[in-house]
Amino acid sequence: MGSGAGRVTHAWFDQMYTPMAQRGIVFTAVGLITADPASVESVLTWADRLQRRVAYLIVENETDAHATFAYWRDSAQARAFQHAFDPAVIQMAYRLPHLETAMRNHGVTLSAVVQRQTTVPELGLSKAVLRAEGYRHRLFEQFDTVKELLLP
Repeated sequence: MGSGAGRVTHAWFDQMYTPMAQRGIVFTAVGLITADPASVESVLTWADRLQRRVAYLIVENETDAHATFAYWRDSAQARAFQHAFDPAVIQMAYRLPHLETAMRNHGVTLSAVVQRQTTVPELGLSKAVLRAEGYRHRLFEQFDTVKELLLP
């Protein structure tokens, strides 16, 4: 959800945080960033509102083969956020466009491709299944590094 779309969510969170925290419920904010500075700005805007009431997980989503996260890694604002909130960071590796596009166009997940649970011919090809399996494996390895954060 973009930073400008959160008025209702902000109000809900402000009302519900204390009663939930009193019951031992914790929140994790997941920020998905790309090389686009706007994605980082969105995370920073949300963090400005959420502050220390949540734990933070940042997913560096490589949307192209040469993705850099210069704004995330080098801007003063992003570095201040990282210093203040010490977010966990994982990477989501670049996916080849023909596989990624076919999955998006048909609403198919990596797991569905791996398990051959799709009727889309190009996603049933062995090369697509093997690539999807590799992508999913690497992503699951990343999730394993933050499982205590995601499943406290």
